[in-house]
Amino acid sequence: MIGQYTAADLAHFLRRRELLRQADRGEITADQACAALGIRPISGGALPVTITKTQVASTDSPANAPTVFNTNTYQALEDLFGIPDALAVGRALLRSVLAGCQLSNDGTTPNSVIDVAAGIAMSSDQLLLMDIGAFTGSTAGIWATGTGANKMDTSTAVAANTWYHVYVIGGGGTATDILFSTNATAPTLPSTYTKQRRLGSFKTAAASTNILAFTQTGDYFLWTASVLDIDGPANPGTNAVTRTLASVPTGVSVFPIFTANMDASTSTTVVVLSDLSANDEVPSESAAPLGLLRSAANGLDSAFIGGGIRTNTSGQIRSRFSSSTAAATLRIATLGWIDRRGRDS
Repeated sequence: MIGQYTAADLAHFLRRRELLRQADRGEITADQACAALGIRPISGGALPVTITKTQVASTDSPANAPTVFNTNTYQALEDLFGIPDALAVGRALLRSVLAGCQLSNDGTTPNSVIDVAAGIAMSSDQLLLMDIGAFTGSTAGIWATGTGANKMDTSTAVAANTWYHVYVIGGGGTATDILFSTNATAPTLPSTYTKQRRLGSFKTAAASTNILAFTQTGDYFLWTASVLDIDGPANPGTNAVTRTLASVPTGVSVFPIFTANMDASTSTTVVVLSDLSANDEVPSESAAPLGLLRSAANGLDSAFIGGGIRTNTSGQIRSRFSSSTAAATLRIATLGWIDRRGRDS
């Protein structure tokens, strides 16, 4: 159920709208539409004189429309008979929908081409449901239309060690396409395009412009090769330290998937890892927030974190040790990340 409407309500509303559109096109009379809707027919089979073509006029009215009807007449009838707006209900049911559109390195040219699977995506402004077939796009140059073409939004040259975000784009009467941008929220759209939705992200290698290998299942992104993002420094102290995970996307908040370990100091040590938007709390063996890592003196402890901590838009989280000496060290190897990709908007 969406608000006060169920899926059955939507189906009923859509049936009503279609009947009214048939009347709009002159295929049936207003009386016939009313009868099919279970509404008392309008006397004489015509609209009341208070609803005129001027009142419901539209710039997209067909030239052969009947004298009173045009393509917006169904809205006037909805207003007259109190029929809920099926389009608004449909948008509520499909708000932020994203299905399919899975990203992957291309099988033939994995270093410079991204494949996008067929799917549907609601635009970021919730106004356009975009349907796209299987697509490929290259990092070799500035955007051009169609599958297999270059897809960079503003630059003719892809950069090394850089995050790029993949979008499906549409609107403006143009064919649905894809686009790559370093901007995580507002890509530079090609002329005539008006709508976009971010599908995910990829990164180029530090020493080249090759796209790093990854796989995706839904919101789950996994590196083919894990990356040691944090390796010390030793003796971090007992205050909070901001840690940057270079192997998760920037510009958006994601849930990193990683393994971590720490070398203990000469006493029992507890380490807590946390979201920077949460309170900075002292790790403890017995009081909240406890800790994710704990080791006795001169020991080593490891943990796997499967998406329970969120990064900020700079790919950062927080660590804090309960005690620290020259032997105390934290290491984090990033395996992947979980990216909601606007599903919660």
